[in-house]
Amino acid sequence: MHTVLVKRTASAFQTMIKTRPKQRSNKVIARLRNHAEGSSTKFVEALSHRMIQALGRTEPPFQTEAFEYATLAGAKVIEADIASAGLMSVFNGRILIEVNRNDTPERKSYTVCHEVGHIELRRAAKLLAASTNRKAYRGRIVNEVSSRAEERMADQFAANLLMPEEVFREKAKPLEPSLENAISLARMFRTSLGATLRRIVSLGVWDCVMIWCTPEKMKGDDEWAVKIQEFKSSMPGGGLSYPRHKYVWWGGKAVHKAFVSDLVVKEMLVIDDKNWRFEGRREWHYVRSVGRQNRVMAILVPAVAS
Repeated sequence: MHTVLVKRTASAFQTMIKTRPKQRSNKVIARLRNHAEGSSTKFVEALSHRMIQALGRTEPPFQTEAFEYATLAGAKVIEADIASAGLMSVFNGRILIEVNRNDTPERKSYTVCHEVGHIELRRAAKLLAASTNRKAYRGRIVNEVSSRAEERMADQFAANLLMPEEVFREKAKPLEPSLENAISLARMFRTSLGATLRRIVSLGVWDCVMIWCTPEKMKGDDEWAVKIQEFKSSMPGGGLSYPRHKYVWWGGKAVHKAFVSDLVVKEMLVIDDKNWRFEGRREWHYVRSVGRQNRVMAILVPAVAS
């Protein structure tokens, strides 16, 4: 039984609810506030760890095309022609997870685990209600303010399920930071390259900077700028800082070369008087309003000038 404590410093859950006052507060986060002792990250870790233990595996991959985690959550997975990566619905006492049939196996696996995260979070919050009208319930799930906080927690849940921290560190730590080794880890854990790179950075396994970007031609010039779409660093204070205007001039030719090729492009760059090893490869990603788009996933590793 959980006891609600009063006069405490604002917890992470309380902060999540207060950060966007104009949005309707998410019921899931509001209820979980009383179950977690101040840390949403630790709560998600504990919740996902129980599911990993129930799975009983100690070596990757932790999920195959059989979608074992969905089975553990009591959900059935179906492939469908949907606009998003995935949807979860509950009707007549059954939980359904729909995944985009056109996605890669790795993307489908992550989507299933993300939706399993929503299931377990809603189950913990006692909000996994059933409905006899599937369409109406599904619409409510999609249109409800499934807050950014809940989405982040579902993403953390998925990363924890597919790449458990202890095992992931054991496999990744001995490897030299490189895009090829990140690709090898992705194959080992049966995850997408993007999810693997985010896990590397979030756990601080390698000293590196990860960027997701596209090249943009400068009008009337033979130069390429780089538009940063996502930027993550495992070296706070010791690496590159996120560009304030989301555009940089360094690495334009290297990013363009990677954007038009299926190969891993490697180049040495000098950025702010420091030497960096650039490795990038073209990857597609999903944009809700547009669909699939290509971009370059790259890793920047500090290097010593030769």
